[in-house]
Amino acid sequence: QVHEEACRTHLLGHPLFRVVWRMGDKIMRKICVKSASFQVLLPHDELFRENYPCEAAWNISTGVLIYNDHDAPALMSTRITSIRKSQPLGEKVWLCWSALWCHWIHCGTCNALESTEVLRIDADSFAQAVRSHGPVRTFLHEYAASYLSQVLAARIFDDLEVPHTEHREVVWHMDPQHKKSHLETRSGSVACSTLALRAAFQSVGDFTEGDYPGKQHLGGDP
Repeated sequence: QVHEEACRTHLLGHPLFRVVWRMGDKIMRKICVKSASFQVLLPHDELFRENYPCEAAWNISTGVLIYNDHDAPALMSTRITSIRKSQPLGEKVWLCWSALWCHWIHCGTCNALESTEVLRIDADSFAQAVRSHGPVRTFLHEYAASYLSQVLAARIFDDLEVPHTEHREVVWHMDPQHKKSHLETRSGSVACSTLALRAAFQSVGDFTEGDYPGKQHLGGDP
């Protein structure tokens, strides 16, 4: 119970999880229990390393991390990662949010600058947790499709940011049906009937693995 409440407090800081919570408190509880965990880092401990597969997203609870990018631009699926040298990151910052929506390769390396606690959201466990709730699954499938379209369009990105993937921008590019549901949810009226289940979930578009740095997690086999 304590773990669940602690995770919920951090997750509800992101507008997407507030939408999910209003759509179904039980699914929010399942996300907290099944996919969220806290991780403590001592000074200089490594959170992740450049060019390694990313399996989670993190939110900084306390402390400071330092993110080091490439010394020079590097290609990733024909796109260029940003040139940022290093950047300190404080509380409430999300890292590797993209890992929840597609298979991601780290663009840089992240270490603890001081004793730090982060909330870790395991990408595969998150996908499994939301699959049990049809309306939430369908909504997040559309969110993932919209997010992935921005990843495909981006030329410069890193583990901290992909252009045009702020929550409101992702929702704006969603299917009108699900955008409407999002707006109704925000007003406190959850019209789950507008979130019809698809007969079958498919990957977004006709892409091959060489075309993009990730494949969709939701709505099919990861």
